[in-house]
Amino acid sequence: MERQAPPGLVPTTDELLANFRVLIFWRWITGAGVVSLAAIGWLAPGAAFQPGPLLAIGLVHLVFNGLVWRAISEKPKGLSLAAYLQIALDLATFGLLFHLTGGVESPLTLYLMLHLFGTGLLLSRTASVVLVFGATGLMGLIAWLEYRQIIAHVNLWGPISLYRNGWFVGTALLAFLLSTLFLVLLSIAVASRLRRRQREAIALYEVAQTISSTLDVSEVLNHLLESCARTLNASAGIVRLLSADGNTLEYAASYGLSETYIEKGNVDVAHSPMDLLAVKGQPTIIEDVRTDQRVMYKNAMLIEGIRSGLVGPIRSFDGRTLGVLRIYSKTPGHFSASDLPFLAAVSALAGSALNNALQYQALTQIDAAKSRFLRTVTHELRAPVAGAQSLVRNFTQGFLGELSDQQREVLERIEGRLDFLQELITDLLDLAAGRERDLVPAEPTALDLVDATECLAEVVAAFKDQARAKAIEFDSNVGHLPQLWVRAERESLRRILANLVSNAIKYTPQNGRVQADLSWDENWLEFTVSDSGIGIPQEDLPHLFTEFYRAKNARQSQPLGTGLGLAIVKQLVTQFEGQVTVRSTEGEGSTFTVYLPLQHVGERAA
Repeated sequence: MERQAPPGLVPTTDELLANFRVLIFWRWITGAGVVSLAAIGWLAPGAAFQPGPLLAIGLVHLVFNGLVWRAISEKPKGLSLAAYLQIALDLATFGLLFHLTGGVESPLTLYLMLHLFGTGLLLSRTASVVLVFGATGLMGLIAWLEYRQIIAHVNLWGPISLYRNGWFVGTALLAFLLSTLFLVLLSIAVASRLRRRQREAIALYEVAQTISSTLDVSEVLNHLLESCARTLNASAGIVRLLSADGNTLEYAASYGLSETYIEKGNVDVAHSPMDLLAVKGQPTIIEDVRTDQRVMYKNAMLIEGIRSGLVGPIRSFDGRTLGVLRIYSKTPGHFSASDLPFLAAVSALAGSALNNALQYQALTQIDAAKSRFLRTVTHELRAPVAGAQSLVRNFTQGFLGELSDQQREVLERIEGRLDFLQELITDLLDLAAGRERDLVPAEPTALDLVDATECLAEVVAAFKDQARAKAIEFDSNVGHLPQLWVRAERESLRRILANLVSNAIKYTPQNGRVQADLSWDENWLEFTVSDSGIGIPQEDLPHLFTEFYRAKNARQSQPLGTGLGLAIVKQLVTQFEGQVTVRSTEGEGSTFTVYLPLQHVGERAA
């Protein structure tokens, strides 16, 4: 939120734009009333009544109001200038109406006073007071000019001539001044309160938006403090969180404070009466730091320029106190009881942000523990499984003597199961490693420029024999490509390409077709694997990249499978700031496309 400008003759553009319709409507009534008054004068003219000038004033007022209305509709930036012109027109109209309807004897004095009251609701405090005294001075000047007979007095009252009675003139002017000033001051109080509530609502809305967009506690609290301080016209603020034992308040975030003040240390709750009250759930107003005995670090606050403060608790949904929020001002007595509801609302938002962040932190720790357990267990399983594979191969490859057909069949089935178990272990290790990278993101410098064309060529060569064994036509455009460089980890990129090519060959029946191609544009490298295989049912597509998920027809076609390959692909592609998509029709085949940010085309840059 932008800092509010000092009050001038008109409020801010946003405030004027919200209230200008009311002001224009008020002036339509004024102009119509003057025209009506002129019409009445023609029907029942007085001794010195002049309906012609009144009609002209009313028409000018209406025309000018229409021009202003059209101008602000087309170009709201001219709103402040329009407000100044309207104020000037109001004063001129008031003076002429006052003179033409009898001066101090005018029956329109009360109406003019009410008009000023309505205008004061929409203007700033300074402008409203200036308008009252300006209108009173103008009326006094006209009365004096009539008294000195410099201008003619319009006598609506016959021979009474109240305008020559000094007591009547003085009393009328004083009554007008006091009545109008009272009403305008009342309007100032109401308008200021509404404007303040509007600023508070905007601040709360912005803080709520920040809370919903991030789980970073520091970012949320810093924004909250800044919005709170500016809304209350304060100079600084600080948030301290309660330690686990409940005895110490530790620094969490600040706004407008020096490093010296922040580094003065934690606060012992038992020795800080104002914080002790806040921890117990009671907000506190410090009217003057110099005299309030509840202030602990009085000298440090005075050196910082702090003269008054507002202290409130930050509480969780279950009523526990999580910390303390302090807002500071350089002016003694700056805060009042009317600030407490806003402080309570801000504290509630801070409590919500802390609750969300703490819950997210707990879930993250649980996820990290699961990943560590998964990595440890699978890593420990790898060695015995590899040993069992080696022993079984000694039998199946004839190193330990001839086997009967039945013995060979059993051992080959055992070997197949061990191979699947080893594949599962490898996938689980990759999955655990990817989760840890998500929890602690790698720095960009951990990645290197990798030639995607070379990686694809290696993957194509590795799977040629597997495709040939099933009589699958396996083609690629890799032989016609320049070097295409992406920022990635070489082995992870190979794993992405190999997983997709392996799945395509695995789920494509005999005499089918698999195509693996690279293409690129100015920003992206596209790796596409298409096949004529079994395809994927539409109901399975949304879950395809979920861990351990396999489509129904995939389970029927290949009973053995981990369901982790595509989840690992998604994880790695996301790590490299890319995307992966799939298009498929059951029974017709599938197309997987990986998009990675392209770094360079051609030979590797220096």
